[in-house]
Amino acid sequence: MDSVVNPKEDDSRKNSSHGDGSEATALSVAAHKGAGETVKQALPIVPVRLKSKYSDKYVTTYAFLDSGSNATFCLETPAHSLNIEGKRTKLNLVTMGQEKVQDAYVISDLESTLPVSRKDVISPEDLKEWPHLHDIDLNVIECDVGLLIGVNAPKALEPWDVVPSAENGPFTVKTLLGWVINGPLEVTPNDNNDRKFLDLVSKSICFEDGHYQIGLPFKSNDVRLPNNKKQAEQRLSSLVKRFNHDENFHSEYCEFMNKIMYDGYAIKVSTEDTEQVDGKVWYLPHHGVYHPKKKKLRVVFDCAARFQGTSLNDQLLPGPNLTSSLVGTLLRFRQEEIAVMGDIDSMFYQVHVPKQDASFLRFLWWEDGDTTKKIVEYQMVVHLFGASSSPSCANYALRKTARDSEELFNSEIINTVFKNFYVDDCLKSVKNVDYAIDLIKDIQRLLTRGGFHISKWISNNRDVMMTIPISERAKEVKGLDLDYNALPMERAVGVQWCVESDVFRFNIEVNKKPLTRRGILSMISSVFDPLGFLAPFVLRAKKILKELSIIHLGWDDTTP
Repeated sequence: MDSVVNPKEDDSRKNSSHGDGSEATALSVAAHKGAGETVKQALPIVPVRLKSKYSDKYVTTYAFLDSGSNATFCLETPAHSLNIEGKRTKLNLVTMGQEKVQDAYVISDLESTLPVSRKDVISPEDLKEWPHLHDIDLNVIECDVGLLIGVNAPKALEPWDVVPSAENGPFTVKTLLGWVINGPLEVTPNDNNDRKFLDLVSKSICFEDGHYQIGLPFKSNDVRLPNNKKQAEQRLSSLVKRFNHDENFHSEYCEFMNKIMYDGYAIKVSTEDTEQVDGKVWYLPHHGVYHPKKKKLRVVFDCAARFQGTSLNDQLLPGPNLTSSLVGTLLRFRQEEIAVMGDIDSMFYQVHVPKQDASFLRFLWWEDGDTTKKIVEYQMVVHLFGASSSPSCANYALRKTARDSEELFNSEIINTVFKNFYVDDCLKSVKNVDYAIDLIKDIQRLLTRGGFHISKWISNNRDVMMTIPISERAKEVKGLDLDYNALPMERAVGVQWCVESDVFRFNIEVNKKPLTRRGILSMISSVFDPLGFLAPFVLRAKKILKELSIIHLGWDDTTP
């Protein structure tokens, strides 16, 4: 018997070596590559090591995982290299346009195969244009495809994990032998808004005054918007009414506005520019929102506010999701013994917009927040919270920071940016104290190169915490005596993390809802549990919901 081993992992897969020497007939390649298509397709090919049970010699080659074949074949070259003495056979490889005969050794006595070669192997370069696959680690070797594994070796084809496709792009499957890519790698940019977004951003991005600058990614090359200043004035008038009834709200609102102006995120529009009437001006209504947990006020600029049938968000490309998966981030966060967590300060605001785009980010406010004074025009000069394009633009700049610094930092630090950030939160775990201390310093130095500042650090290890300046620690631990006080409860991307005991905990406060299908669904949906720890409990409620659906109970009918 022979074994197939992933070159990066020492897992093995054994297959019997026998056959009757009969001719094998291939399935049509159109099932995998698509008849008449010019789009490059990714096929499930993975590097492996082959080993004969009679020696310790290994041969490295690529294996094609063919779910359309019920046989497994090893081609002549790797078989000779392993000195395998098996029955020889002829494979009749049939495609849509050609037919050829290939010498091979039968590992299984069943028949069927597809022709693939080195040119079908996918490299990391092929995945650069697909952000949802940036975390996939492909191992590339200099070999041809020498093995076809069919469904008679089900463990080799069995999916362990799946990263779904995005925007009609490829998806990837993790198998016993490693990650394999499936689907189209090239699409027409005009048919793909994400590609258009990436093209616009890659052309407009530049580094000025210590920050990256990215133009607003408009859907149209010559966007023209109606003058919605009257709408902004009306919204500001309604804000005055709330200020008059809530002095604390007014004070916190002014504090927020004063800060964004002091930090240079917003500037006053010159008298000359207030006369601009070329359709390149848009006024953003704004309102205050309190964080449900932190009770902190954030002023949100309403980019979705519509006027004459359009809004700023309607005109912007939202871009691809460049954020690592939440589940993957949390799992990697508690993979090793020592955990550290930090937060990028005002991440969106660290990415600037060019002067010609700032006029689309205007808003109205009073001098010093005094509602008795004249209304003044301001404009944001950074990407802001509320714009549909801001998350992708900010994440693009963050990743660009890492890519531009690859020669200055080791791969572990660079990969931390790609795999261990969830928007502005860094969640990382390492094996020892010294590495954790060095990692925090290196991450700070790396992000500073892109104009980002990461702070609010917390760790489940007190020795690590001791090395972090008090000003750079999370608010909950700044006043603690680390020699005596217990470490606090902290939120790790929405999940309660008890830092002292290093466990995830839940404090579910279910709001009372009507006992109807709609009310029960609302209660179930309010439970945030991305890792599924509460599944045994939530499942009971879901079963009730299922039963109500089976008896066709109306959404607002009283539950029997």
